[in-house]
Amino acid sequence: MFEIELKDCNGPILIEMGLGVRALGSTEIILAQQYQSKSNALSLPDIFTLTLAKSNSWILLSEDDALRRLAIQEGVICHGVLWLLDRLHEQGGIKKSALYNGLRSIAANPQCRLPITEVNKRLDLYSKPHFVCRALPLSTYT
Repeated sequence: MFEIELKDCNGPILIEMGLGVRALGSTEIILAQQYQSKSNALSLPDIFTLTLAKSNSWILLSEDDALRRLAIQEGVICHGVLWLLDRLHEQGGIKKSALYNGLRSIAANPQCRLPITEVNKRLDLYSKPHFVCRALPLSTYT
């Protein structure tokens, strides 16, 4: 999947940032074949991704409806990119400007299928400044 999906699209940078590339073992290949027989709507990278998520009890991040449906049938927790952005925003580990710019880039892609109302809600949230108000000790005012 890395070779097909990410190698030429920031893949090396993602690896430097901690992305791991995993291979399927023999039992996982059998599971992938079972998934392939259940759904001809899924691509091979989708099937491999679901297989790794199921085998390792990982959360699956996908916007693909067919993949999400099969993941849910298989007991795999599945969320979308907006869920991930919401978690990043809540944790405060990334600047709003980075969230804003990243989501704008995603939404500008012609293949983007994110709900525009939800995208716009988040873009509005990420574009608003965040102020922190701290109380000063009384001695400051005297």
